[in-house]
Amino acid sequence: MRRYCCPYICEDSLNCDVSNETDILTSHLGQAIVYANGELKDELIEVSNLLFAFMSALRMNREFKREYVEYIEGLETKYKSQLLEKKLFVIPTGNQLSASLHLCRAYAKKASRMYFKFEGSSDFNNDDMSDFINILSTMFYNIAKHVNQEANITEIEVRR
Repeated sequence: MRRYCCPYICEDSLNCDVSNETDILTSHLGQAIVYANGELKDELIEVSNLLFAFMSALRMNREFKREYVEYIEGLETKYKSQLLEKKLFVIPTGNQLSASLHLCRAYAKKASRMYFKFEGSSDFNNDDMSDFINILSTMFYNIAKHVNQEANITEIEVRR
C-alpha cells in the first residue's frame, strides 16, 4: 500500500496545486519570521495563520472571512506609507529578512496565478480569497522594502 504525506497529494487537480504552492509560501514565510523581531514578527505570524486559513478554506470548504483580506490590506498600506523612496523595481537584495520576504513575494505571485487558474477552471468562486491571495505579493514587497529602509540598506533599482 502506498502512503502519502497528505491524503490529497496524488490528486491531479489545480486545487491541490494551489494548496501546495501556498504551503511553500508559508514555509518561506516561516524562514522570514525567524529573522523578524517585535511587531513585524507578530504581524508575519498572523499572516502565516491566515495562509493556513486560506488553505483550509480551499481544501475543506471552511469559511474565509473578509477581515483576513482587510488585515493584509492594512499591512500593505501601513508599510507602503512608511517608504521614503518609491522605486518601482528593485533587485531583491538586502539583509536576510528582506531577502526572505522577497522570496515570499515571488511565491505569493506564483500561488496567486495558480489560484486564478483553479478558479477559472472550476465552479469555485470566493471574492475574499481572490482578493487575499492577490494582495499578498504587494504586501511582502512593501514590507521587504521597509525592512531595507529601516536597516539603512540602499536598494538597487533595476536598470531598464
